[in-house]
Amino acid sequence: MRISFLILPFLLLIGIINPAFSQKNTVSIEFDIKDYDNDTLLIGYYYGDRTLVYDTLRASKQGKFEIKQDSLLKPGIYLALYQPSNEYFQFMVNSNDQIFSFKGSRNDVLPKPKGSIDNEVFFNYLKFIEEKSALRKSYNGEIDTLKKYGKDITALNDRAKQLDQAVMSKQLEIIESHPETMTARLLKSNLSIDILSYEGTEKEIQLQKYLYYRSHYLDHIDLGDPANLRTPYLDQRVKYYMEKLTPQHPDSIIIAVDYILGKMEPSSETFQFYTSSFLNKYANSNIIGYDAIYVHMIDNYYSVGKAPWVKEENLEKFIKNADKLRPILIGEQAPPITFYDKEGNPVKLYDIESEYTVMIFWAPDCGHCKKAMPGLINFYNKFKDRGVEVLGVCTKHRDKYPSCWEFIEEKEVPWLSVGDEYHRSKFRDLYNVVSTPRLFILDKDKKILLKRVPTEQLDEVMESLIIEMQNANPPKQ
Repeated sequence: MRISFLILPFLLLIGIINPAFSQKNTVSIEFDIKDYDNDTLLIGYYYGDRTLVYDTLRASKQGKFEIKQDSLLKPGIYLALYQPSNEYFQFMVNSNDQIFSFKGSRNDVLPKPKGSIDNEVFFNYLKFIEEKSALRKSYNGEIDTLKKYGKDITALNDRAKQLDQAVMSKQLEIIESHPETMTARLLKSNLSIDILSYEGTEKEIQLQKYLYYRSHYLDHIDLGDPANLRTPYLDQRVKYYMEKLTPQHPDSIIIAVDYILGKMEPSSETFQFYTSSFLNKYANSNIIGYDAIYVHMIDNYYSVGKAPWVKEENLEKFIKNADKLRPILIGEQAPPITFYDKEGNPVKLYDIESEYTVMIFWAPDCGHCKKAMPGLINFYNKFKDRGVEVLGVCTKHRDKYPSCWEFIEEKEVPWLSVGDEYHRSKFRDLYNVVSTPRLFILDKDKKILLKRVPTEQLDEVMESLIIEMQNANPPKQ
């Protein structure tokens, strides 16, 4: 089990909310801070990836402040921030421990708590860690010096290990003796994962260790405990799990999202916070293929009544947007569609026989399209004999339709060019063409392999895709 000397991060205050509290009881938290001349003390708290302001306390006398109310604070880790510097100390708020006080000086690192077991345990632990950290730093300095001169460091190493063991023992003692406190939750979240021993090749062992570590990474945090939402560690753990331990592929991310939200469901507030956060993240992502995560969330959470906090009109927009994206997700068959060449002859997408079809929606007055055209022509000339066909779809209609063909003639565009003067195919809706250029790469069966590839990266992407497909489907001997 790895030992970590706990360092609590400071997050900038970025907003103000006024939570609704339903349970009635008495809250009385007093602050008596000598040598503090400012008449304001801010009270903040952690909330997922944010730090918010709960209240602005005004001094009743110099250095004396109080939170006094009949509705309980929601459990979590709160902050008292001195003004104007925003220097702070943290304190614990438990569900049944909300009558206590702090007394000290502005120059103290920590004031002294009274009347709260949770805060007494927490502040004593911080003092303990401060002492042990100073000692550990001293040992490390001595060890470095001995190493420099080739001296024996065995004795110092043993003392350092004993120090680490003392920290571990202290953490476990608090967790076992005060399991319901916020301090215990905090220390428990910091415990490491003991990875099992495995046999096999080095690659096999590393894979098994990774899989075990990932599957147990969140063992020490109850994601369904609403108190954890108001801590700095919950979001750190969730982000690390999602971004570092989860392969950054839509299918893997979807599995991880479902796992996280499934664990969070017992806490409606935590579930709402992260369901909304995930939706916003993947709805606004520019990463190719991540729209599949957005569609999954709409289909499995929003459209089935698991997001009652969303207004009806917004929910309808979400569902409508997902309906547009669903048919053109990577891996889906491209919707059948008919365009028209310059002479008005129909050109059906599924009649194009080619190993790959690059379908590009463009416009003659699109600045990016004009800039990309020379590179696209070079791309076509490079790949046309390697089973790649390009289908250029001009997006102009009616009176602007002739400009398509003028541009094609002027630029000597070599590939198959089509359009739809009267938008009979409804390609804008069918392929969600909201801007140009918009690009799809299809296989020989017109399954969508990639989309939204930047035109300047098309050459490199196509080369990699061809190699990948060849490796996946080697020729028969």
